[in-house]
Amino acid sequence: MNYGMGYGSSGMGGGMGGSSTMMMSSFSAICLSLVLGVVVYIMMQQNDKEAEEDAAAAAAIEEAKVSAEAGERPVEDDLSGARLLSVGGLSMVVQGSSCGNGTVRFSESKNDKWLWRMNKVAEYSGVPVYTIESFYKQFSNACDARWLTAPTGCQSAPYLGPKETGPRQRWIVVGNQNSGFQIRNLACTKSRHSRQYLMQSAGNRDQNPFFSAGSGSTFSIDPENMG
Repeated sequence: MNYGMGYGSSGMGGGMGGSSTMMMSSFSAICLSLVLGVVVYIMMQQNDKEAEEDAAAAAAIEEAKVSAEAGERPVEDDLSGARLLSVGGLSMVVQGSSCGNGTVRFSESKNDKWLWRMNKVAEYSGVPVYTIESFYKQFSNACDARWLTAPTGCQSAPYLGPKETGPRQRWIVVGNQNSGFQIRNLACTKSRHSRQYLMQSAGNRDQNPFFSAGSGSTFSIDPENMG
């Protein structure tokens, strides 16, 4: 009898142990599911936050781009007329008196050799395009070669040439009187040449202007009586 009772008790104990193990396994599975759910929720929240931050950053970049493009537009509707093209205390001037001399350089302004006649001829992507003509070569000497011209390939200095119909004598002008102007050649721009912007001589030996990549000198473009 005792053996029978002992055997029965052992069986009951084994059954209860098995039930406890199953309960613990189920509890662990529930806890794991809860933890995974919390982790997934946190990750989703983080992804949503990053997406919002990315969208805000993209909007800020676009707003800055629009503001910059708006700031590049001239305050004046038209810069046409006799102008001094200056960088700091130096202005662009024609060199020599003969019609065959097409060299331009920079120095302190003194007379009409430093004056340029700007004439708005078109627009490019909504930005004004001008011809830049030597006032002195036109009115004092009646020279044919008097239009500021970019060399083919945009590698060397601009010079004075006879009138052309192509873009080498077209100059994109962006900026305003407060911040200054950038002058870019249309032919260099349309050919996607890296050197597009007009740069003051920057202390080079011959004092000739040249073309720069990215940006050029900041010009003031003033009427002759303000020079």
